[in-house]
Order: sequence, then structure tokens, then C-alpha cells
Amino acid sequence: MEQGTLEEMAGVQEVIKVSKPTNWSAVTLNKTTRSFVSGDGGHYRRSWIGHRRRTLRHREREQAFAVAARVHLAGAQFFRGGAYKPRTSPYSFQGLGEEGLRIMADIRHQYGMKIITEAIDNESLDLVEEYADMIQIGARNMQNFSLLKRAGRAKKPFC
Repeated sequence: MEQGTLEEMAGVQEVIKVSKPTNWSAVTLNKTTRSFVSGDGGHYRRSWIGHRRRTLRHREREQAFAVAARVHLAGAQFFRGGAYKPRTSPYSFQGLGEEGLRIMADIRHQYGMKIITEAIDNESLDLVEEYADMIQIGARNMQNFSLLKRAGRAKKPFC
């Protein structure tokens, strides 16, 4: 990706180049674990996943499409975004839910990228399974055995 292209986007305050692996991407992956096979039989490298680090918020459709266009041009095969935002307060923004999933499905349709998004409970998993190509289970749900069992029955791969 060309230097300066993300900084020029509306709403982007700062872009920080990551010079070494972070905890999110796993602690130093060796060469044999840098890829995975998806449910469609495709073989994808982890580095070809374009993602938004924020949950989709109201009126962000245009921004999501702008990011998708740029990461698609850079060679991304997956688009990862959050339709749900787990919060401790019921009064905090909790994501767009199904509307966010529809936005990501529209991105898949326009750019041909596979969609990855997080399911935060059994109810959201039903919708995520319907719209996404891969289901993400977050760290805070690694002890949610009901959700993990349900994800195991899903017809989509999960990470």
C-alpha cells in the first residue's frame, strides 16, 4: 500500500506502522502456521486479511467501503470488521448488529473479499453464520462453552 493513502481518508487521525508482531496476531508465528485453509477450500495467508480495528458505527458505510477498496487493491482476500461490540454497560454503543453484517455482505459482493466478524453470543452467532464467511470468537468468550459448542456446529469455519 502506498505511503499516505490511509492518512488521506476522512476520519483518520493517525496511522502507525507496526514493526513487530502484536499479541493480536499471535506471538511469533513460524512459517508453517502463517496460512490456513478456509471452508471454501481456498488457502489464504494471514497477512492478506484487511481489517477495521473498530466496530462499524452508524453512518460508517462509506468509510467501510473506502477501507475495503484500499485493502482490496493491496491484495486483501478477507475483510474483518465488527458488527457487535461487547460492552459491560447496556447504555454503551453495542455495534450495528444485523445492519453492520449487511454492510459487510455488501462489501463482499462488491469486492469479492471473504468476511470475518465476531459472534458474541448464541443469538449473534445465528446472524453471523448467515452473513459471514468465517466466524470469529473473541478472547473474552473462550470460557463461554455454550457459544463454543454452537460454533462447532456451525457450517462455517471459525477462528
